[in-house]
Amino acid sequence: MKNKRKKILYTVLIIFIWMILKSTSVKAASASIVANTTTPTQGQTVTVTASVTAGAWNLNFSGAGKSEVIYGFTQTNANSSASKSITFVAGAPGTSYTFSLTGDMTDITSSNSQAVNKSLTITVKASGGNSSSGNTGSNSGNTTPNTPNNSGETNKKSNIATLKNLGIRPNDFKGFNANKLTYSTTVPYETETIEVYASKGHDKQTITGTGSKKLNMGLNKVDITVTAEDGTTKKTYTINITRKEKGDTSEDKEEEEPEEDSVQDTVFGLSELIIEGINLEPEFQTDIYEYNIELKEDIDKLDFSTLLATSVGAEIEIIGNENLQEGENIITIIIKGENEEETVTYQIIVNKIVPKENTEIVEENNEQRKKMIIIGCTIVGAMLIIIIIIIIIIKKKNSIKEKEDEGFMKYNHINDIYKESFQNSLEDEEDYDGNNKRNKGKRYK
Repeated sequence: MKNKRKKILYTVLIIFIWMILKSTSVKAASASIVANTTTPTQGQTVTVTASVTAGAWNLNFSGAGKSEVIYGFTQTNANSSASKSITFVAGAPGTSYTFSLTGDMTDITSSNSQAVNKSLTITVKASGGNSSSGNTGSNSGNTTPNTPNNSGETNKKSNIATLKNLGIRPNDFKGFNANKLTYSTTVPYETETIEVYASKGHDKQTITGTGSKKLNMGLNKVDITVTAEDGTTKKTYTINITRKEKGDTSEDKEEEEPEEDSVQDTVFGLSELIIEGINLEPEFQTDIYEYNIELKEDIDKLDFSTLLATSVGAEIEIIGNENLQEGENIITIIIKGENEEETVTYQIIVNKIVPKENTEIVEENNEQRKKMIIIGCTIVGAMLIIIIIIIIIIKKKNSIKEKEDEGFMKYNHINDIYKESFQNSLEDEEDYDGNNKRNKGKRYK
């Protein structure tokens, strides 16, 4: 009976400890992809976030022509979480963006890794409102996200149609500026043939009009046409070459380079873009439509201190400059002129890096502190319950022993009484036998 009780108590204790350990276990390893919307409208900023919870992870997150590596491991005895985000501006209606999360992860309770293969497709729906953020006209922004590639993502096509350099050989002219479209120069009579050369401002531009040119006496007009990657945006540079007549010894003259402001005014867009306390990369120019910023402050929006258009009366609209999240954010600046074809889009890619000591470390410390408090309270509670159970067992043992001692004492007392009674009965029997003998002797006499 005593052994049976012990077995029952030990079984209850083991079950209780198992339940405590189970209640303190962490979530199983998992991975996911979520977006703030899966059916954006054209021009809408979309943020897609990949998350993982595991003991160790090595993942690749890609989509919309971008990719992020999510690699790390937990520094505690439980699964930890990590995430990365990709932000992009939705293109033309019907465009699809496929995001994928691949690689492997390992649960804290296992030594075997798990394969991860997640995907999410985002399709741009038709917009019923203003679609001016799209690409129209010859200066329609810096990208045209309307050509899906083999993976289902969308390629961004540049509309940059400016040259990096332009000139002639021999008798080259000076003062080339990407925004200046017309040049004039004079060459000697002896120069019968020149070679026009040009350097692309973007790798995927198409240039026509370069090469060897035969010069006539007097004015010769040479046109160099640049077609951007999008196939619609074009610019034409013109070189007016005057070949002197025989015997003309006058000095060659080149057209004076115009002031910088007047050069910028020849291109529709922004003439000045200044963000308080921020340096743009590259340095701002009217015909450069994409910039990068590394933001190391935990601020929600940028302070545009100066934002001027090259055309008086142009409308300026800023999209995406609110609630900047950690990671990549895209701010779109749309300039709309009085002419519907005068629409230019600038993009500022903001990579927000929040100092780890101010966010992640604090969050990790708070999370670890909470876990330690929970584990500590659980252990203390378990120890108290175990102590209570031990005390109950000891009390029961003592109670059983007291009852056994009491029974033994009663047994000894009864045994003493029995012995005394038995002794008395023997004595009585001896007395009885002696009296009988005496009585018999008297009779015989």
